[in-house]
Amino acid sequence: MKVYRFDCRDGGSWHIAERSSDGNEYEFTGCFHEVAKNRRIVQTFEFLGMPERGHVMLEKAEFVAINDRTTEIRTHSTAMN
Repeated sequence: MKVYRFDCRDGGSWHIAERSSDGNEYEFTGCFHEVAKNRRIVQTFEFLGMPERGHVMLEKAEFVAINDRTTEIRTHSTAMN
């Protein structure tokens, strides 16, 4: 994986690329809307290989402490066209 940008804070953004075993590269980008330490992250996610831009997912990950050593991650993704 290549990390072009990863600024994990409210208003920050990210841009990465992953390479498949056959050598193809796939790029993804997004923005952080909320980063609440130890509670949740709300961000967008977009695959840059689509024929047109604007097919964005809004994703929320909530971190729920189960005990001192275990955290449950609850995710919800919403597709927006």
